[in-house]
Amino acid sequence: MASVKLAILTLTICSVTGTDLPTVRVQQGTLQGTYFQTVWGKECLAFLGIPYAKPPVADLRFRAPQPPESWEGIYNATVERDWCPQRHVMANTYVGSEDCLFLNIYTHKLPENASDLKAAMVWIHGGAFKLGTGSSAMYGPDHFLEEDIVVVTIQYRIGILGFLSLPEAGIPGNNGMKDQVMALRWVQKNIAKFGGDPNRVTIFGQSAGGASAHFHLLSPMSSDLFYGAISQSGSALAPWAYAEPEAVSKAAFEFGKNVGCETNNATELHHCLLRQPETSLVDEASMKVQFVPTRESSSESGEENFLTEHPKNIISAGKFQDVPFVTGTILYESAFFLEMLSVTHTEDVVSCLRIFAGLIPNLPEPAEIEKFLPKIKSTYYKRNTTTEEGTTDLFTDLLFLFGAHQTVRRHAAMSSSPVYYYHFTYDGDLAFTKQIGLFSRKGPTHADELGYEFHAFFSPELDVESEDSKILRRMVKLWANFAKYGDPTRELNSELSVKWDHMTKANDAYLKIDKELSMQRDLQKERMALWEEIMASTN
Repeated sequence: MASVKLAILTLTICSVTGTDLPTVRVQQGTLQGTYFQTVWGKECLAFLGIPYAKPPVADLRFRAPQPPESWEGIYNATVERDWCPQRHVMANTYVGSEDCLFLNIYTHKLPENASDLKAAMVWIHGGAFKLGTGSSAMYGPDHFLEEDIVVVTIQYRIGILGFLSLPEAGIPGNNGMKDQVMALRWVQKNIAKFGGDPNRVTIFGQSAGGASAHFHLLSPMSSDLFYGAISQSGSALAPWAYAEPEAVSKAAFEFGKNVGCETNNATELHHCLLRQPETSLVDEASMKVQFVPTRESSSESGEENFLTEHPKNIISAGKFQDVPFVTGTILYESAFFLEMLSVTHTEDVVSCLRIFAGLIPNLPEPAEIEKFLPKIKSTYYKRNTTTEEGTTDLFTDLLFLFGAHQTVRRHAAMSSSPVYYYHFTYDGDLAFTKQIGLFSRKGPTHADELGYEFHAFFSPELDVESEDSKILRRMVKLWANFAKYGDPTRELNSELSVKWDHMTKANDAYLKIDKELSMQRDLQKERMALWEEIMASTN
């Protein structure tokens, strides 16, 4: 594996260029922001570390977020605030604070009147529901600001702090998702003050953030909080994105053993976890326990329920928000994870599946998969030039592509709004995992498209004439057009020369994003048919 470039992030976006700093009056009070220049030389405004909920500390730990309190005087929104508690993915040390429910807003200028309002995009970070941050050091908004988009990045509770579910103790779960809802409600109430149009808010995210965006389509709590969604490499139907309540509750008791809270009683476990220091709730053992969104039942807590049915049932019943929707995947999604687990060159599918089963809550049982080994091997290993390619394709399909396939087909069949499907296959130097030294193989893998959307602190200087710069501008233009018009290719030009057709029952269309754009049909049709057969037999 290549050497890692990423250190603990402490950077901020801000470089103050004036002494008269901008102020904005929101419901809680007055914010003071700052000016900064994008990498393209455009002067913009940043309002950082804005609290959208009360700090979820003390008795509010494991509880749904509460509305934020107002403040006296002027709130300093020129610096970013703490991450939510986690193990830093590179340094393997504790970072963050439970007081972490903040959002950042970036805009070209403050509005002079209602006609100044622009489309807004709210970014939900990924990280397997246990890692990540909305920091500008990772998700610099520079490129979207060039498209005159108002950009919002949010933080939400992760790991056990965000997804503990103990219904018997009055903890229904999904607090990380409810944090996101609280942030979106704050955006609806206040974004116009920053030049954003509350009637043109698009949510978008990658991996767990992509799954989160999809979950918001399915939740009644999120109704009317956005008007378009983009799910990158993640959906509520991915096996790692959802677990039944029994599995999440079991994970809580397993976690309790690791931190000195061994008990069989949910109330006792809850009280013991409340006494734990936040550092012990994100120790190394916590990385091996999967806390994810789950189905809630009515409880006496009086909290709103985020999700009350299995995602498949919600979609099948058509009980989702009917808004324009974009989703898609990367060519070699699983390659990064296979390399990290050192299982890239194996045809022992069952053993490999057992490794993932310890990390992912909702995979088929290995014994069920064994029934299909002849078909799996003929599909993935006899037609690939190397074992590595076969294993990569197999686990890309199982962990990402099949969930996306189910998602777009079911939404397209039930939705009156357009559903757009894409497949990112471009391999360039801005690939996210290569920039930070996590991945060395050829071909794009999970998270690589982020390098063509955001400016991170490790992003190289752009050669505006390069192929990478061309792909970056194209990706950002597609996403910005979707946010502005609900149509990624509303107007064709030299940069966007191909019309992106949306999916229909009769047309399994998808956009291939490579050096050139092209419309294709039936993404991995044979492989998807195999997984339809496998999953039908295991459910």
